[in-house]
Amino acid sequence: MNRNAITSRAFTAAALRSEKYRITGLLWFLVAAVLIVAVRIIVAESAAEREALIQTGILVFVIMAYEGLMFRFITRSIETDHEPAS
Repeated sequence: MNRNAITSRAFTAAALRSEKYRITGLLWFLVAAVLIVAVRIIVAESAAEREALIQTGILVFVIMAYEGLMFRFITRSIETDHEPAS
């Protein structure tokens, strides 16, 4: 462990809450991105553009799933007052 690391429970709880807010903001941003991609898929004229947009949408959904999982881990850590596993 780093000599300068802060081991306060209050600091850890604040850091977890901050991470939870960051993930929430990122998820909302990704929801907006999915909506934009969905609209562009609907109005896309070429098949190549439509395929690229579908691949982008899949990537965004994978990122959302990962961040959603991290959000659940952080929420569980806050509720149980334990540090999340590294």
